[in-house]
Amino acid sequence: MSKKVFVLVHDYWHHDDSIKPMMDYLFNADYEVTFTKNPNDYFNGQFDLFLSFKDPIENDQIPTPIWCDEKWTEKFLNDVQNGMGTIMFHASPICPLVVSKWEFPGTMSPSCTR
Repeated sequence: MSKKVFVLVHDYWHHDDSIKPMMDYLFNADYEVTFTKNPNDYFNGQFDLFLSFKDPIENDQIPTPIWCDEKWTEKFLNDVQNGMGTIMFHASPICPLVVSKWEFPGTMSPSCTR
């Protein structure tokens, strides 16, 4: 059975065309990869691994709108608590809503509240 991977891309620093070529090096035929710019594609399945190259933090210096709402955050938290792996590349640790709801033991920053 193949592992399902969700790869979220395309923020100011991580355009999809700069990330896509790495996918063949990272994942072979044993993986079913959903590669997308659309965070809402996350609702289309259950995944074993979540990779994010998309900054979720609103930033007034660059065009970065907040894309993770309460519904998205709840699904993400549930999936991680049920064993989904998560890797964030050069992006904020996690959506602000997630950080406000969950403590992250072992991370470099203390737990945050909103």
